[in-house]
Order: sequence, then C-alpha cells, then structure tokens
Amino acid sequence: MGGVVAGKAVNAKELRALADLPPRDVMLAQFAGLLKAPMSKTANLLAALPRKAAYGIKALIEQREAA
Repeated sequence: MGGVVAGKAVNAKELRALADLPPRDVMLAQFAGLLKAPMSKTANLLAALPRKAAYGIKALIEQREAA
C-alpha cells in the first residue's frame, strides 16, 4: 500500500507520518513562536538593564539620605 505525493511515490509508513502532521496554520504558528522566543528574551534583557540600574541608583540615594 502506498501513494503518490507531489509526484513522488511514498509507502504506507510515509503516508502515516504525513497524516500525523499538524495542519499548515498550526505549523506556521509554531514556527513563528520559535522565532519570537529569542527576540522576546533579548528585548526583556535589554529592558531589564536600565530598570535594574534605576533600582540601584534609587537604593543608593535612599541609603545616603538615611545616613
């Protein structure tokens, strides 16, 4: 048992593998998520740097005011 996909002969095992694939829109969404993750992490890291610096400066100011 087999079939033809895009002009190529495939066996039953290959057909089952194709049948188990998620729909195209799901695969595209998964791919977009893979691309987005590193960019989001980088953006969060870059946003955290000035925020942490501001917290540090604020703590230093409060410490000097208390002394």
